[in-house]
Amino acid sequence: MDDEDVQYYHDQIDHFEQGSTTLTQLIKQLVVIKSTLRTFNETLTEVDYNEKKIREGLGPLQAYVNTFGAQIENATHLLSLKITLEDHIARALNHPFGGQ
Repeated sequence: MDDEDVQYYHDQIDHFEQGSTTLTQLIKQLVVIKSTLRTFNETLTEVDYNEKKIREGLGPLQAYVNTFGAQIENATHLLSLKITLEDHIARALNHPFGGQ
């Protein structure tokens, strides 16, 4: 084995070690990426679950708001009728031909 052979094998070993280091770095990066994707997937799953729960809660809330709104409309209408009726009664009592 001469100096050229020694240099050749030395270069090949260095090249292999560099490739091994690069492969190790890539594996570490893949582990980080895999972990990040797993966490992201879990987050999306939680968001989906929370969205479903919100939608389930919005149904009864919407029904309550609609019922409450209808009750307010009815109460407002009755109050308006009462005010109108009281106004007519007051006018009739204050009319020269009405009341005493």
